[in-house]
Amino acid sequence: MKKEQETIFLSALEQNQEKLFRICSIYSEENEDAKDLFQEVLAHVWRSMSTFKGNSSIGTKAIKASISVSILPFQQSLLCSSSSYETRH
Repeated sequence: MKKEQETIFLSALEQNQEKLFRICSIYSEENEDAKDLFQEVLAHVWRSMSTFKGNSSIGTKAIKASISVSILPFQQSLLCSSSSYETRH
């Protein structure tokens, strides 16, 4: 099963690598940050391969993950700003 997951993962990566990196680049100021974010996305997708059911394509799952992972710092920043605002008022 692990070899099959690896094959599916590598195939999805090959087909979607440019899109995934482009998404990471949109949410990063520096190229190095985009590369780091891209690595986080790949790790996230790889860890979730064991629960992949095939209801959608793995490429779709990877694109969704890249957006979710990329916006996480922004969401955390907003939450911190919101809680700071609430404590002041």
